[in-house]
Amino acid sequence: PVLHGAFGEDGRIQMLLENHHIPYVGCDAASSALCIDKIKTKEVMSAVGVPVLPHIEFEAYDDLSINDIRVLGNALILKPTNQG
Repeated sequence: PVLHGAFGEDGRIQMLLENHHIPYVGCDAASSALCIDKIKTKEVMSAVGVPVLPHIEFEAYDDLSINDIRVLGNALILKPTNQG
């Protein structure tokens, strides 16, 4: 629970520990790998009935208009899909 960043949050360190049968606390490798990806996590949560906020997934050079973004409302957070 004290690791932060890509290697600490994306399941890689958990996989390494699991492969060497080293016990640890926290989520397993599969859970961590899923949860680092915000889009996949929202899809899974929505599929099991957990309400999720609307989102737009886009690439750096996608051509978005203000109307594409306006549907999300006034309070926005812009984050990479698979980073902290």
